[in-house]
Amino acid sequence: MSGKMKIGSKYKVNCGTSLTVIEDLGWDNVIVSFDSGYVTKAHRSAILRGKVRDKLFRSVYGVGYHGVGEYGWVSHKVAYQTWVSMLERVYARKKSLPAYFNVSVCEEWHNFQNFAEWCYKQDFSDAKDGNGKRYDLDKDILVKGNKIYSPDTCCFVPNEINCLFIRNKRFRGKLPIGVTKNRKRFAARLSKGFDNRVFLGSFKTETEAFLSYKNAKEMYLKELAEKWIGKIDDKVYEALMNYEVDIDD
Repeated sequence: MSGKMKIGSKYKVNCGTSLTVIEDLGWDNVIVSFDSGYVTKAHRSAILRGKVRDKLFRSVYGVGYHGVGEYGWVSHKVAYQTWVSMLERVYARKKSLPAYFNVSVCEEWHNFQNFAEWCYKQDFSDAKDGNGKRYDLDKDILVKGNKIYSPDTCCFVPNEINCLFIRNKRFRGKLPIGVTKNRKRFAARLSKGFDNRVFLGSFKTETEAFLSYKNAKEMYLKELAEKWIGKIDDKVYEALMNYEVDIDD
């Protein structure tokens, strides 16, 4: 058949990589292989226009790729947006989000197919709070001090819970978590959300102030655990009930 593509011919694609023709099946069907190792069938016209998609190409912040599987970014939009947001926080916004310094995403989750499959196995991946806001993907509750997004360390929780585990060490300086200094006194405050900081008292020493904060925070986490019981994973409930605040948090 005339017009067949030559085996071994290379063509550029729009993502910046290239493909190689492996076999021309005729009737506008061509088997191609990408530099990434991904092999697929494509139309001759799409090859010539650079429109063939490499599902293993790391197009999302230099690390994430679509992968080969049943989960499309359109048909599984919520999972895809959650995945992209996670990669953005970790690999694109470290300078503006100091809390993500030294944080990474496990290699398994660089592949969207793996992340989506994990999501749909979680009881609360599609849950919403009383205001209709979807639960947040959290990496800090199940494993304290965790720096890796992975299947074993992540969970979905209401924002009311998730926001309590955001740390801003660069803003508080060398003082313990929950403590600020005013002249010769130390104040303890507990954040119950972005716009609700509760004054716990003024103390002579930073240790006294921290202990006040520690007791209040641990008690509040238990209150939230009871408030959301049945609406959060059992592992999250247990983690909240047993969470201990340390002075160097």
